[in-house]
Amino acid sequence: MKKNEIILLVILAVLIGIYIGSVDYLSKIIISNFG
Repeated sequence: MKKNEIILLVILAVLIGIYIGSVDYLSKIIISNFG
């Protein structure tokens, strides 16, 4: 694999991690407010 492809995969993995983390965080806030 080329170095650029590895960098792109790392960035993509980080973005997916942030997205999943933020969705999980928001769902916990919503559940704690309305649960």
